[in-house]
Amino acid sequence: MEIERGPVFKPSWVERARELDREISERERAAEESKKRHKMLSEEEKLALIGSFEWDIPNNKVTWSDGLYEIYGLKPQEFGASFEAFVDRVHPDDRERVQATIQEAFSRGEPFATEEHIVRSDGAVRLLATRGEVIKDEKGVPVRMIGICQDITERAQAEAELRQSEALKGAIFDSALACIITIDHTGNIIEFNPAAEKTFGYPRDEVIGKELAETIVPLSLRERHRRGLAHYLATGESSILGKRIEITGVRSDGSQFPVELAITAIDLGGPPLFTAYLQDISLRKRAEELLGDYNRELEKEVQRRTH
Repeated sequence: MEIERGPVFKPSWVERARELDREISERERAAEESKKRHKMLSEEEKLALIGSFEWDIPNNKVTWSDGLYEIYGLKPQEFGASFEAFVDRVHPDDRERVQATIQEAFSRGEPFATEEHIVRSDGAVRLLATRGEVIKDEKGVPVRMIGICQDITERAQAEAELRQSEALKGAIFDSALACIITIDHTGNIIEFNPAAEKTFGYPRDEVIGKELAETIVPLSLRERHRRGLAHYLATGESSILGKRIEITGVRSDGSQFPVELAITAIDLGGPPLFTAYLQDISLRKRAEELLGDYNRELEKEVQRRTH
């Protein structure tokens, strides 16, 4: 028996309004995601953006940009487009931490940032900086993750080498037997190594920021020191830069002593800095005096015996 069907009615205006509302909501959500992605990309342009990804969470499908394929050394057909395949490319040492970070982003609904090592298809290990954000639907359920990745391997290596270099320079500075004092273009002390502390009797914290002329330079030489600095800043000329000279220094207790001094100017692209290398030559001067006394006595003895 055939059932007679009634006329097919088109959706009422109420149903159509609901459809439009859903379409508008979906478009607004997509626009918001696009804005967020654009913002993240714009911020990374200054940092040499390499690639981006998008994870469709309900369908467990990950989409990569061409740049991300390049950094992983993969072709699209070589990549299993799932989150598990994505995580599998993270180095085993970092994998658990990255998963925990993403899980926390899910639970908190907040952006996340990680640095993780990944293993390229050729076996090379690279360091990535990853930033991402979880997008939720109107019910608060995570539906999408968008993110950007940057290869920071070389930058991290350069920073590590810089830290090592700075540590080495710091060790040399701290262990140097000579006094090393650096002043800025105003004549104020900005570095004062342990040898200088021991020699001049000032704790470093006490002299940093103070004028050199008011600390280790005798009163009789202070104006000469200031004029020499001002002349160099005005003309670029100096009679003592790059030379070894002997001057008089003054300790914190006011006592004066002979010092051998060499000064170099440091150009870092701004106002010059000046580093002074000083050494207490009191013992050398005393030895020279004793040697002079001995030579004079010897000369007298020779003269006595030959006359």
